[in-house]
Amino acid sequence: MQHPVCRSSSCRSRGGGTLLGSDRRFGLQASDPGRTLIELPRACQLTLDEGTDPWVTALVAKVPEQLWGGRLALQLLVHRALGDASPFAAYVSALPVGVAGLPMFFSGEAIDALQVR
Repeated sequence: MQHPVCRSSSCRSRGGGTLLGSDRRFGLQASDPGRTLIELPRACQLTLDEGTDPWVTALVAKVPEQLWGGRLALQLLVHRALGDASPFAAYVSALPVGVAGLPMFFSGEAIDALQVR
């Protein structure tokens, strides 16, 4: 079966994990500490490597390493702009476009309505 995120048939579970329910959020929990839960091929990892477009690498390099979230955000923006041409299209399209309540996502109209004293 082809993996929906990386479009690879080599992403597979190794077993040995328990799917957590909504009371503990969602994810895997090791049932045997130290056991591999999943193998994720390099092609399925959103990271910079020799296959990354040089202009993306140069752009990300301008962001300090301590701001790893900013570096990841730039890569996500590139893949969102690529649309269906991105190997991560299914994953990126499932991410929220914004988060309600954060000023960086306020509309221009909402910002104009702010009263700063």
